[in-house]
Amino acid sequence: MSRTVISAVLLISAFFVAPGNCDTSVREIELSIVSGVVTAVDWVGDKLIIRTFYGGQADELNFLVPDKAVITKGAANITFGNINIADKVTVQYYSDLSGLRAVRITVK
Repeated sequence: MSRTVISAVLLISAFFVAPGNCDTSVREIELSIVSGVVTAVDWVGDKLIIRTFYGGQADELNFLVPDKAVITKGAANITFGNINIADKVTVQYYSDLSGLRAVRITVK
């Protein structure tokens, strides 16, 4: 997916999470799902970058990983610190004005 398409999706998504709706819980927000390979992890800044491939094109997505994000590997819950570069992951996320926020990360 090209960066232009992703930017357009994020812009449109921002209207659904308007400042007047700040009390909206994550359960009420429609989540998106993407799979890819971890290319960078910032354990201090709680950020994760994954590379995805769609239609033969590579793209990188940056995620904020809040403390309340659920991270699993197999049947076990793991911490954000256990995610490494080159791990294959699936991320459920939503976008808000500060970026893409991970809700659930599954490490394969």
